[in-house]
Amino acid sequence: MWHFDQQDSQLFLVICWSIWWARNRRWAENDMISLEQTILFTRNYWGAFSVSLEPHHSLNSLPVSTTWTAPAPGSIKINSDAAIFHLDGDFGVGVIARDSNGHCLAWSSVRLHRCVLPEVDEAWAARIAIQLAHLFGWTDIVLESDCASLHSQLISSTTLSSYIGPIVFDILSLATSFNSCHFSLVRRTGNSVAHSLARHVSWDEGTTFYLLQLVYWLWQICLINAFCFPLKKKQNHTL
Repeated sequence: MWHFDQQDSQLFLVICWSIWWARNRRWAENDMISLEQTILFTRNYWGAFSVSLEPHHSLNSLPVSTTWTAPAPGSIKINSDAAIFHLDGDFGVGVIARDSNGHCLAWSSVRLHRCVLPEVDEAWAARIAIQLAHLFGWTDIVLESDCASLHSQLISSTTLSSYIGPIVFDILSLATSFNSCHFSLVRRTGNSVAHSLARHVSWDEGTTFYLLQLVYWLWQICLINAFCFPLKKKQNHTL
C-alpha cells in the first residue's frame, strides 16, 4: 500500500492539474498538447512551486527596494532576469547595464533550451551578466537580480543549493577579476527592463550583446525606469 507524504501529494496534484491544463487547451483552443510538452510543463511548474515553498526564497523578510536605483558614479549596474516558457521548456535571459545617470550601456537577450528550475535559470542570467561586464572591460560593477535565494548565496559565498552551486562558484570566481563587485537584490518591479528582455528573446539559441542599440519598446521601458528611480542610493553587499 502506498503512503504519500506531503511532497508526494503536492506532486500528484501538480500532475493532475497539468493533465487538466492540456485537456483544456485541446478543448477550448483546439491546440493538441503532446505528452512531451505536458511532461515539460509539469516539471517546470513543479520546480517553480517547490522553489517558492522554501523559506530562503521569500522577499518579504528582506529590506528590498521596489524600484531601480542608480549605482555610484563610476560604477555600472547590471540587472539580470530569467523567464520560463513552459510550453517548450526553454527559458529567456535578459541583461541590461546602466551607469549612474541611468543611461543604457549594453544589453543582452538570450534564449536557452531546457530550463531545470527557476533558480538555476536566474543563476545562468547572473552569469551572463558578469560575462557582459568582463567583455566590455568594466572595472566596478553591481550585479542586481530579483532572486532572493541566488542573492543570499552570492553574498554569503556559500552554496545552499546543489543545483546552482557550480554556477554560483563560477560567478564568484569571475567577480574577483574586477576592482569591485557588489551584489544587490531588488523586487520584480525594479527589475522590469531585464524581465522584458527575457520575455522578448528571439527563437534562436545563443548569447548576443548589443552596445547602445535600443529597440523602441526597450527604450520606452528604460525611459520610464530612468524617471522613476530615486536619487538616494541603497546599500549593496560586496565580496
